[in-house]
Amino acid sequence: MTHQETLDNLNDYIDRSLTETERAKVAEHLQTCENCSREMQKLNNLLFDAAALPKTVQPSRDLWNEIHPRLELQQRKIIPLPSAIRQKGSGSAALIRSTLRMAAILFVGIGTFLLTTRTSERFWEVARLEGAPTVGENLVAHTGRLEVGQWLETNETSRARIAIADIGHAQIGPNSKLRLLVTRETEHRLEMLRGHMKASVYSPPRIFIVETPSATAVDLGCAYDLFVNEAGNGTIHVTSGEVSMEFNGIKSFVPMGTMCETKRGIGPGIPYSDLSSEEMRQALRSYDFEESGKKELNTILRMATNIDAISLWHLLSRVQAPERRDVYERFAELVPPPKDVTLEGILKLDQNMLESWLNEFAARSFSLKRLFSSK
Repeated sequence: MTHQETLDNLNDYIDRSLTETERAKVAEHLQTCENCSREMQKLNNLLFDAAALPKTVQPSRDLWNEIHPRLELQQRKIIPLPSAIRQKGSGSAALIRSTLRMAAILFVGIGTFLLTTRTSERFWEVARLEGAPTVGENLVAHTGRLEVGQWLETNETSRARIAIADIGHAQIGPNSKLRLLVTRETEHRLEMLRGHMKASVYSPPRIFIVETPSATAVDLGCAYDLFVNEAGNGTIHVTSGEVSMEFNGIKSFVPMGTMCETKRGIGPGIPYSDLSSEEMRQALRSYDFEESGKKELNTILRMATNIDAISLWHLLSRVQAPERRDVYERFAELVPPPKDVTLEGILKLDQNMLESWLNEFAARSFSLKRLFSSK
């Protein structure tokens, strides 16, 4: 997909209204084009800021008294203009009349927003996409409601779409089972036992949360694919923004273009780039989830390239103290640390230094992907 075609499709990409083929083309371009990615981030930031606006503002008691007469006049298409405006000519009058009509529509929109904000906190809307999804004991023929405590299930031939309150939406794939736990202004929480969910959320961080048997996905404002198998193990692939995967004090930071696997009873593993080799992924799985996996550390360090920076950064805090120096040295070869980051500080897991180094390679992520892809 060309640069201009990608820019033209960014809104639909963020809204997830493109076909899978179109989304794949846009995603591929975003991974190698810093300019387009910057534009997408601007759009995301705008949506985040809009979502952060107060939702509890109450309208003036006199607001309806002002709106109602205008609506009646609008219905009769007789919106009177002040005499001073009418005297300026038909062209100006038409312009002002159009402006007032738009204002009336805006007033209605504000009222609708205030009403839907209240009702959205009681349930989520569900739409059938394919097959026969169910909410509780009820079949979703076309649309339905998912209320707190209710389970949404799909069989092998069913798919559904849910509105995540007023902050986003998600597509639910076949053989999925999830339950709405909490929905309120400051928190929207699901429990997902199995299946596939493709979520897009535009809200401040830590508002949308999905509990799985092996980890909790805490949305930091993003879009992602979440898979949970019958055993409760999962995989998340973040396509926009960031997610924090958490379990019993263990946290994995999963930014755009990376994946993270989770295992029941263990929690989230070390994230890896979606461009990482299968050999690197398997080495990380062994290190995270197998009893003898610690011997894989040397393999990971030997195989790591620039594109594996996110994995090495997580390794710094996951390895034993004697091994941390080896990880530091290899990481420093691939991504030189900022001036404020020292070996002594990293060996002590200084959080400010770790965050500084994370910011350093995050800012370079797109150029790193271009470098890796060109080899």
